[in-house]
Amino acid sequence: MMKNQEEAASERVVEIGDWSLGESELGFVQTDSLALVLLGIRQWPGPEIRIRGKAWGERSLRERERLRHQIGCVYNSSSDSEEWLANLDLDENVLLAGGFDRSIDPAQLRSEMGRLARQFGMKQGIPRRRAAVTEPADQIRSQWVRALLPSPKFLLIFENPLDGAPEESASDFIAEVKKRLGEGATVVWVEESRPDFAALGFEAVVDLR
Repeated sequence: MMKNQEEAASERVVEIGDWSLGESELGFVQTDSLALVLLGIRQWPGPEIRIRGKAWGERSLRERERLRHQIGCVYNSSSDSEEWLANLDLDENVLLAGGFDRSIDPAQLRSEMGRLARQFGMKQGIPRRRAAVTEPADQIRSQWVRALLPSPKFLLIFENPLDGAPEESASDFIAEVKKRLGEGATVVWVEESRPDFAALGFEAVVDLR
């Protein structure tokens, strides 16, 4: 059943304590890492987290896994999130989550991966090698692709997403983020220092305390 406009406008996509974000909203949190907390994977002493109106503990294991597949993340490389599985090449890492969804055509998934990689300046696609021997610039761009793949994602969590990115690729990433916001995605941007969002071209940013 389709939601009416009033219901859609009032739905909060992510809530922690007194703050919340809805569809097409960009929020900034000043800290080093929050993705694993928002995903309900890491415990924390703060307020209860609710995603689309429900706490993680109120969902079955199947519901939690299904929801997490609809959330894209870029992890802070300086945190302890271990953003890559060490025994897989980067392209295998990027495809891993989407590969669990049997409704997605593997060929289509690879095609979308290649398109996004080229869009972000990786002309040869996602590197087919381990992260340990891959330049930081290619690692962060590969994280962008993984976060956005497969589309659509209703929630995007970006931890320090421009760290180590080539300037020309960063502008392409920002353009894609704006596009996803326009399509209804909610974005949580996490960094220890507040970026100049106006210089990046974002007009409305909610500061989340």
